[in-house]
Amino acid sequence: MAIETVKTAFDSVKFLKDMFNGHVDGVAKEKVAELQQQSNQKVLDIQQALMELQAEIFRYQEENSQLSEQLKVYTDLNEKLEKYELCVFRRL
Repeated sequence: MAIETVKTAFDSVKFLKDMFNGHVDGVAKEKVAELQQQSNQKVLDIQQALMELQAEIFRYQEENSQLSEQLKVYTDLNEKLEKYELCVFRRL
């Protein structure tokens, strides 16, 4: 009878231990899922920020291209003006 009582107590403790481990596993799985969701959201936020930066870089490249074209026009005009001034000064 004492052996049966000890066995029953041992089985009860084992049952409670398994129940506790199952609960801990469940909580851990929930936490992992929550952290995974947060991680996924951060990845999406970073991807969105990168897309916004790429769009801004494209805008700056377009503006830089336009300014480069304007600079070329002004440089060409300046060269023509210098040639004209040389011609005028030579005549004097």
